[in-house]
Formats: sequence, C-alpha cells, structure tokens
Amino acid sequence: MPATIRDVAKYANVGVGTVSRVLNNNPSVSDETRLKVLAAIKDLDYHPNPIARQLSTGRTLTIGVILPYLTMPSYVERLRGVQRALAGTEYDLILFSVESPAQRDAFFEDISRSPRADGILIISLPPEDQQARRLANSQVPVVLVDAYHPELCSVLIDDIQGGRMITEYLIQLGHQKIAFLGDYLETPFHPSMRYRMEG
Repeated sequence: MPATIRDVAKYANVGVGTVSRVLNNNPSVSDETRLKVLAAIKDLDYHPNPIARQLSTGRTLTIGVILPYLTMPSYVERLRGVQRALAGTEYDLILFSVESPAQRDAFFEDISRSPRADGILIISLPPEDQQARRLANSQVPVVLVDAYHPELCSVLIDDIQGGRMITEYLIQLGHQKIAFLGDYLETPFHPSMRYRMEG
C-alpha cells in the first residue's frame, strides 16, 4: 500500500500540517525539520495524491492547451514548444484537440463553467465576443496564441508580414518561381495560412 501523508508525519515525528508545509515550500519550517520530512518522503517513496492536493490547494498543476487539428504540422510544433516550456516544472499538460466549430464552442463553454486546469492556452482558435467575455471572467488565466480578442491576453504572429519577408528574401536571392507550402489555406478556425499567402 502506498505511503500516506500521515505515514510521513509519523516517520519524521512531526505533524501532518508540517509535512504539508514542507510539500508546499512554506518558509516557516526550520531547515532541520524540512530535512527530516524530506528524508521520510524519500525513505517511504511518498508521492502526494494529486486529487487530495488539488482539493487542499485549489490547484490542478496542469496547463490546458486547446488547439485545432492535431495532425497539422504547425500546430504540432506549437505544442512541442509548450511541452518544452513545461519540462522540468511541476505542471502537466492536458490537451484538447478541436476539429469543428461546435466542438470549439463546447470546450470554451466547459472551461468558463468548470475549469480543469490552472491556465489555458488557446492556439489558433479566436473566440467570439460572448465566449471571450466568459473566458475572461472565468477563474482561470487564458492566453490566446496566434489568435486575438481585445478582452484576452494574446501572443500573435504577423503572418502577412512574415509571408512578405520570406518572399522578398527569396526574390533577392534571384528566385522567380516561388511555391507556397503550408497547412490548409482555409479552415473554420484561424486563417493564418491565408494571411501568409497574402504576404
């Protein structure tokens, strides 16, 4: 049977509250006591129950990512960037792949009513005004990536300027027959490929 927080407290000869404070890096615990508790955690191979931890701290230690078409290479690359950023942190990633506007709308509604993560990244899925208001008023920080709404934080790519810059660069190199390779030009979500083509 896995060790419990009570087992750790008994082993270290401290109270359960002290073990909790050590687990939460509370500075009120002395170095000597902290070392005793950490040794007990190691000796007993104790791992906090994530559900109990969520109930006691109100945190899930997860970052939710909502993105369209997980099969599209550009979205996979963005997801890899998120994974790299979370590597080495205490946060896990929960992924929601959206393939239709109705599915997107359902995810946005669900997040605003009952969040399952401590933060949400919404990639290339611009919300409508009412959805953005609900997301902005939810208890979870939301950041749009490659999408924009004035009520939410956004990280944007200037796709038109990017397309223009690469085309000008290729022309400067003497190329005349320039092809465009990218994801689908038309999707029911963010038109970034069309913007790059315009550039």
